[in-house]
Amino acid sequence: MFPDLILYNGKIITVDKDFSVAEAVAIRGDRLIAVGEDREVKALAGLDTRMLDLKGKTVIPGLIDSHVHVTMVAPDLLLPSLEGSTSIADIVKVVGGEARRRGRGEWIVTRTAPMAYISSYLMENRFPTRWDLDPVSPSNPVYIGTSHCGIVNSYALKILNITGDTPQPEGGEIEKDPETGEPTGRLIEAGAMELAMKRIPPATQEQRLEGILEICRQFNEWGITSVLNLNASHEDLRALQELRLRGKLTLRVYNYFAIDYPMTKPLEEDLKIINNLASFASYRGFGDEMLEIGGIGEIIFNGVMSREKLKRISLEAAKHNLRVGVHAVWKEEALDDLLEVWEEVNREVDITDKRFHILHGTFPIEENIEKIKRMKLVVSCQPSFLYSSYESIKDINPARKPVPLRFWLDNGVQTGLSTDYPYGSGFTLPGANPMYIIYYAVTGKDRNGKVHDPDQVISREEALRCYTIYNAYITFEEDLKGSIEPGKLADLVVLDRDILTCEEEEIKEVKPLMTIIGGKPVYERG
Repeated sequence: MFPDLILYNGKIITVDKDFSVAEAVAIRGDRLIAVGEDREVKALAGLDTRMLDLKGKTVIPGLIDSHVHVTMVAPDLLLPSLEGSTSIADIVKVVGGEARRRGRGEWIVTRTAPMAYISSYLMENRFPTRWDLDPVSPSNPVYIGTSHCGIVNSYALKILNITGDTPQPEGGEIEKDPETGEPTGRLIEAGAMELAMKRIPPATQEQRLEGILEICRQFNEWGITSVLNLNASHEDLRALQELRLRGKLTLRVYNYFAIDYPMTKPLEEDLKIINNLASFASYRGFGDEMLEIGGIGEIIFNGVMSREKLKRISLEAAKHNLRVGVHAVWKEEALDDLLEVWEEVNREVDITDKRFHILHGTFPIEENIEKIKRMKLVVSCQPSFLYSSYESIKDINPARKPVPLRFWLDNGVQTGLSTDYPYGSGFTLPGANPMYIIYYAVTGKDRNGKVHDPDQVISREEALRCYTIYNAYITFEEDLKGSIEPGKLADLVVLDRDILTCEEEEIKEVKPLMTIIGGKPVYERG
């Protein structure tokens, strides 16, 4: 049988074992059938084979992001955005504009903002409070959601019956003014954020579908062909399945199922979820490589979930061949504690073939390496933290690096690059653009051009491996994708310039001309 498509006269960066470079590639159906020199690959063509002259352009494997929250935030894309906000005044202006357009008592909920703990995104160097929001929203409850805290106004606090006497919730904190004891409006971590979230009208399925489609379009434009999607719910999976059946899903989505939301849910319910998911652990979730369930997470461990609960959940998952992804960051001892828990699990159930997943991979020390390699754990790092939050976390412990790429690779730990979309970036960063992530990984520069931890930067070749084949390994798919080799899925990206040789400052400007998934173009630049 003849190829359906041949791309020739290009620089094909295969990212195979030898990081070899070819001239042409042939595709039949959704698979690569030949990679090599122009002459030998073009000789395979039949009368109906489409021939695409690359005219010297560079081709790389489809990019894979191993830490995103696609479905969790998809409905947010329809909400008012704080994009571009650099001050509390900017945020207040958005909230005030929404209040003028809405009826009395209607919730004002903004698109999830990536402030996390980092008030340094704003020129005031602090978070907004209810007293900032109240003057422009006296008749509407307000919720500004971020990755690790929510901010509400006084109207919302009244609806939620939160006062200075309200006890602190499990797994969260109601921030209170140290002098008056009154709540500031900031609800920290899931246990507190849920107090507001359960009162906010939920997204409809159509909103969820529309948001996922928009993210697919944007990711395809950035050259992303596969993602590891965290915190997926039943509703999220139904939406993904519906889009797949309609033929509109243009991302390969490997899912970790949400396990500890809400935080107040009894452990027994989490264990029941794991048992129900077990049937998905040993085969592709919905029949093909487009959609799969393979694990649970993102579990928020540091200071939120107890060690005993994490152990019980990890142990149950391991018994059912499910991977576990854990967020251990912001506290220098978080990774140490996580490894101790997983060592206890490993003594009862062998996890060395499970590829348990350390999300973020911040603040490691040499003593961690032996444990990580013995348990064969995998790591996802986010260089975007260099851009967005380095100044806020650099002093946690100068001996521990917040984005330790060189450390992980030199110690032989399987490490992927990722974005934590949309949380791993500031308001103005193109949230999941891999070219920016590669730029930060290669240069070590922050948003002001300052270089941090130059001993932790990696090469462009290493960055490409981390964004392709190493991320495929994290989801047990290294034999299926992540490199351009015969027999693998035909997921490719044609670039407008050579990412290996362009000027360093140009890396973040590299743009895909075409993104191909399973042999079919899903994005073409006009």
